[in-house]
Amino acid sequence: MAEQSSKRSDEEKLSGTALRIYLYLLSRRSDAVGPREIARALGISPSLAYYHLRKMEEMGIVKRCSDGYRLVRTIDLDGFVTLGTKVVPHLVVYSMFFLGVAVAHTLTMLLGIAPLNLEGLMLVATNLGAFGIMFFEGMKIRRKLFGERV
Repeated sequence: MAEQSSKRSDEEKLSGTALRIYLYLLSRRSDAVGPREIARALGISPSLAYYHLRKMEEMGIVKRCSDGYRLVRTIDLDGFVTLGTKVVPHLVVYSMFFLGVAVAHTLTMLLGIAPLNLEGLMLVATNLGAFGIMFFEGMKIRRKLFGERV
């Protein structure tokens, strides 16, 4: 229980600029990155990057090395799953289920396993609609997280 509240507090502490720095470090996971490089990449001052890196070091998220800072611990972000160096909204993951159902049912109709009828076409259309809505809403959330224009 204490570990869960610790994760929650880390997530709450990482917002705004600190979250952007964390995501940048996550994308460069195998590399050590200096404050100046982070500042250039994110369009912030090196002193602000250094300030947030020190805070994340105190939290145990990054470690200072001779050639910069390295991410040593990932944190859970509500509504997102981390796949390697990518942060993907849950909605995008869920959308793949609906795409899979649509593709599978389309194949069964084309192969003659399931009848090609109105119900089958409606099933495919409904699943494609659900896929589209969830995928694009998930991508909007991702763009917001990364500070990109929505």
